Amino acid sequence: MKVVVLGGYGVFGGRLVRLLLRDGHDVWIAGRSRARAEKFAQTHGGRPVVIDRNGDLAPLLSAQPDALIDAVGPFQN
Repeated sequence: MKVVVLGGYGVFGGRLVRLLLRDGHDVWIAGRSRARAEKFAQTHGGRPVVIDRNGDLAPLLSAQPDALIDAVGPFQN
């Protein structure tokens, strides 16, 4: 299953990504920072993708993910 996790290199998103990867899913680690997404992917696996959820999501959705998870914070608010 192809899963895109927006905020996938953050605290909450990172936990989700690691669990999904452990279960064998094709996980795309999406966020605004290419460097952070790539660093996370090098350590844990997955595919880094640069995307801003406030921008155009059409290119990302054209990849036809099976699931899209928004884990972009902050969660304190």
